[in-house]
Amino acid sequence: ALTTAFAQTGIVQEETVVFGEHTLRGRNLDLVGEANDFRPGDRYIFRSELTDAQDAVAGHLFVDCSVQFAKKDSCSQIYEIPARGTVTAEGLIPVSQLKLGGTWVLAITGGTGEFENVGGSVTVVIVDDRGNSEHSLHLLP
Repeated sequence: ALTTAFAQTGIVQEETVVFGEHTLRGRNLDLVGEANDFRPGDRYIFRSELTDAQDAVAGHLFVDCSVQFAKKDSCSQIYEIPARGTVTAEGLIPVSQLKLGGTWVLAITGGTGEFENVGGSVTVVIVDDRGNSEHSLHLLP
């Protein structure tokens, strides 16, 4: 078969990867109302460092969120993991969860490299009052 001539891409079994996340740089785009009041239509983006269990840098996270109605933010997140590829996740984040201990789940919508065929979900938990969080990527082939 022709397919045997190509190297395998994508994950072949379920895998969970856990990263610590610390924001390095961010920017707010305020379209409505006062600066930093986060009303529907406003947008915020940021770049974070991802760390592994030994606190070594394991990659970066790029986040783009739009403030929606019903006190929810619509976010797209790209996990850049060197030597493996990228994982993209999207979903709604309840504004009520943007606090210490806040938790939300996003759908993994795709990836590149080793993650070309990936699905699954990401669970995010805010772990301290400086906005650092833990990201558990539950990867499914």
